[in-house]
Amino acid sequence: MIEALGIGHLFALSRTEAIAGFFTPLAVFAVFLAAQLILPARRVPGYVIDPETGEPRPYRLNGILVFALALAVWASGITGLPLDWFYRSAVPAVIGGTVFSAVFTVLAVRGRRKTGSLAADLWHGRALEIALFGGRFDVKMYLYVVGGTMFALNALSGAAYHYERFGADANPGVFLYAALFTFYVLDYFVFERVQLYTYDLIHE
Repeated sequence: MIEALGIGHLFALSRTEAIAGFFTPLAVFAVFLAAQLILPARRVPGYVIDPETGEPRPYRLNGILVFALALAVWASGITGLPLDWFYRSAVPAVIGGTVFSAVFTVLAVRGRRKTGSLAADLWHGRALEIALFGGRFDVKMYLYVVGGTMFALNALSGAAYHYERFGADANPGVFLYAALFTFYVLDYFVFERVQLYTYDLIHE
């Protein structure tokens, strides 16, 4: 079935590569966390009222800087990873990302309010908003930055794999596809209004 779907090459990793792919999402989470905390940001009020202050929650917006830095690091190859790594390691990365996300979710909501119903907790959530480091790190904005940037990097990584495999016979449509996705994400990060005014985790 895997060969019939044309994805056999995604399983053609050595054991070492598979392990590295499994832990790639964890490394990505850590690097993006550091970038979002270190890079300068604009402070912008959102629409959700903070019950402790009665004022709109403030957010640090630096997604476009994180996005630009991530593209530059990927394109430069400074990490030592091949340009097609995110594409080739997709299968173990999906598994690893799912495992780590489940662990972080459990840790994030542990000890927070419960309704007494698993279904209600899943629907309403168990935490209104999670902000750390004195408000410098907000989970909602972080997830948007990581997700959007990796969306573009995965498309670009796939295009790099395609070029390495086919060279001069590569399909220009693949590059156009990756370029349009990257532009879409870039536009998404301009002013970050979509992320800022999208319903917070408790409302989604």
